Amino acid sequence: MHDLNHEPPGDGPSFAPEEMVSASELREWTYCNRPWMLNQQGFRVTDGAADERQVGIAFHKERTESARRASNRQTLWWAILLALLGMVFLLAKAFIESGR
Repeated sequence: MHDLNHEPPGDGPSFAPEEMVSASELREWTYCNRPWMLNQQGFRVTDGAADERQVGIAFHKERTESARRASNRQTLWWAILLALLGMVFLLAKAFIESGR
């Protein structure tokens, strides 16, 4: 059995440099394989498309932050509502017990 890290040159499979995939390419492919494939076919991103992409990224980041803020606000209102309901329940209970 051969140690893969110490095989002499010529033993085992070899790949041409153009057939090898870099870690950066693998990252691009896992993020979205369509742009990676188009890049492999020789298509290049225009400056306008790159600018639009940055605008889209900023838009989605703002939407995410907005949704997070809304969720925090909604949680706060639920907590206030539950606290008020608890106080109403305690006042009603005290009122009923005082009438006995």
